[in-house]
Amino acid sequence: MSDYLIRRLALFLPTALIASLAVFTIMRILPGDVAEVILASGGESGISWERGQLEAVRKQLGLEEPLPIQYGKWAWSMVNGEFGGRSLFDRKPLTEILAQRLPVTALLAFYAILIAVVVSIPLGVLAAVYQDRWPDYLVRVVTIAGNAVPHFWLALVLILALAIVFFWTPPIYYRSLWEDPAVHLEKMLWPALVLAWGFSSNLTRVTRSNMLEVLRQDYVRTARSKGLREAMVLKRHALRNALIPVVTLAGLQMGALLGGTVVLEAIFGLPGIGQALVQAAERRDYPVVQSLSMVLVLFMLGINLVLDLVYVLIDPRISYR
Repeated sequence: MSDYLIRRLALFLPTALIASLAVFTIMRILPGDVAEVILASGGESGISWERGQLEAVRKQLGLEEPLPIQYGKWAWSMVNGEFGGRSLFDRKPLTEILAQRLPVTALLAFYAILIAVVVSIPLGVLAAVYQDRWPDYLVRVVTIAGNAVPHFWLALVLILALAIVFFWTPPIYYRSLWEDPAVHLEKMLWPALVLAWGFSSNLTRVTRSNMLEVLRQDYVRTARSKGLREAMVLKRHALRNALIPVVTLAGLQMGALLGGTVVLEAIFGLPGIGQALVQAAERRDYPVVQSLSMVLVLFMLGINLVLDLVYVLIDPRISYR
């Protein structure tokens, strides 16, 4: 196990390096100039800009340097504690932006995952046990709808329904869980439910299909023939063996889950990484987009490593040597 862990950790660096090069290159290919955005925000019109103004702002921001040097400075700032340096737009340190934004996104993802896991696994087991009966049909309808409905559309409809039917809208301002738990949960509950519906739909369907396959195995029939209670058969013999594909799918869906937070944070006004990414992309604030994107990349790399270790806990027959 230790050798496997060392090999996996050794792959972190080249994978992160390739991802950073891709993010850096894409940001430079996109049209637009952060210097123009800064001048425009200062009240200057595009027609009145002088060439010297743009060049002065670009030189001040370091955008006149060759791209390899810009990449080298940014990459070094990612490992020396500055984590990307400063925002080009308002000169705010990236460490401060991360300290403010990361907890919000992490909590939103945690709430969505918690709701999805608590709901999807029991529903998948229920649908498998009552195959081709009304509980199974109901679960399948709900999960198909969860896969078909886009997050942004569902979020907009939900906000309109809450306002029109119940005359209630989510709080405008975000409050932390320790500062005001009631306002925090009111603000976070609805985007978490929207994310959890789509996330749990796939988990429920995979849990159902794997449970159906496991329930047909000989060792399950043997357990039943020994007189074990059905709940014990499902818990000890069927569910544990059916969970490995579910755990794999949950890890693979983390990327889609984080992508959903980008849209929902903008819709619900949550001050998380997603909202910061959207605002920075509109301003062409390169360091912010690059650094926050790398946070998501490193998170996904960590999730993939944790999943491989979780496999061993779920199924002792799996070993890495």
